[in-house]
Amino acid sequence: MIRIPSGETFPALRWLAEGREIHAMKTPRPSSGSSSSTAWWVVAAAFVIYFTGGGLFNTATVFFKAIAADLGLGRGLLSGAFSLGFLVAGLGAPLWGRLADRRGAKAAFFPAVVLVGVFCIAISRVGGVVTLYLAYVALTLASAGISLVPVSVLISRWFDATRGRAMGIAFMGEGFGAMAVVPVAGYLVARVGWRQAYVIAGVAVVVILMPVVALLRDAPDDRPASGNPRSGPGTAHKATDAEPPTGDWPAGRVAVEFEPESTAYGQVSSDSAEERPHATKRPSDLPPTGNGGGATRAEAIRTPVFWLVAAAWSTAMTPLAGVSLHQVPFLTDHGCSVESASLAAGMVGGTGIVGRLVFGILSERLTIRWIYSCCYLLMGAGIVALAWTPAAGTPALCAYVILFGIAVGGAFALAPLQVAHLFGVRALGEVFGLLGLAATLGGAVGGVGAGILYDRFGNYDLVLWIGAAMSLAAAAMMSRIERPAPAIAGGAV
Repeated sequence: MIRIPSGETFPALRWLAEGREIHAMKTPRPSSGSSSSTAWWVVAAAFVIYFTGGGLFNTATVFFKAIAADLGLGRGLLSGAFSLGFLVAGLGAPLWGRLADRRGAKAAFFPAVVLVGVFCIAISRVGGVVTLYLAYVALTLASAGISLVPVSVLISRWFDATRGRAMGIAFMGEGFGAMAVVPVAGYLVARVGWRQAYVIAGVAVVVILMPVVALLRDAPDDRPASGNPRSGPGTAHKATDAEPPTGDWPAGRVAVEFEPESTAYGQVSSDSAEERPHATKRPSDLPPTGNGGGATRAEAIRTPVFWLVAAAWSTAMTPLAGVSLHQVPFLTDHGCSVESASLAAGMVGGTGIVGRLVFGILSERLTIRWIYSCCYLLMGAGIVALAWTPAAGTPALCAYVILFGIAVGGAFALAPLQVAHLFGVRALGEVFGLLGLAATLGGAVGGVGAGILYDRFGNYDLVLWIGAAMSLAAAAMMSRIERPAPAIAGGAV
């Protein structure tokens, strides 16, 4: 078993997690190297979890036409099953997030792994549209327990200053998973059929993930390594140039020094919290917060920023989900084999690795809303390239794989970072789950809408051009998102 030493996030690190500026940074040498190495082993475990769960999620496009042909379903009706499952997964995300917030991410991973294996096998036994809908909804609901929200909670509780990098590495697991699993799924569907392929997938999930989850530990408890209890609500915490923070540090976290700023707490100026995403006040200016710092779920949803983020995510997810689900059917409609189309879809996930890592690192240096807007613009350009693939051939397909993959990978890496930046990490799982639900609503519309439009017009032309336009609209909305007053983002009301 991996043993994680106990420790407490120093108050200064909570302010760092909330996205305020650091003027000088020092990393004290921990008393033991084991804590730092353990934190990065946690990232490795999260990578494997996301590799497996994300890889399975991305195979839907591979199974699509095989299921439709076997059960005699139109693409609109079949898309409804995938979209309903996508929607239910979004509804379940806040529940998984709440479980991870309150009992640790491991409490979410264990039952989710078992259920995913069971429901993969259940899908292989369906005989009609009703049983398909029920089985796929159950599978996607279980899959939410080994996906973005609980993994984000796990990483956020372990890392502060390097959270963006840690999440970028962990979330690369989905890209590697898509790159490896989607082509294998395409091969299995072509060789042994979609039913047997689902059985193999279910067994593989349990065999791979159960040992990983068994060895995983959640973040350290709330006691500092020195043994001193957390200071109470009325205690001021100061870290100045004269008295820098000292002591043992939980793995993956760093000590920081602060310089005073003139802007009063509770205000946001053009050159403070939003324009400089890591802007901070002096520790003495900030009220202490419990449970990691930040807004509660109720506080977050009362801010206009929450709803603007929800609208942007939903608008962007509509074309993202529609294209992701129908990309293999689109390519096979235009002469590609299942194996070749699956390889292209897998490479979309592969290029997403670059997006997750690069945008995760950029989030530590640049304003999140602008780099998020760039992701959506790249996504729109990638969809245009896919629309030109039948005429332009391989060059257009390569452009789609690169642009769309990098954009999607970057957008998913930035999502939890934006939530932590805007609202803190106190209720990250619940807030992120609710925003994810908004995105899921858009994704559900995108998946079934693309199928309905195909059944109506016999092709995906209109689907792709609408998707490109919606990507531009999402980028415009994202560019207007500004961080709420520090009193909310920092947890004081």
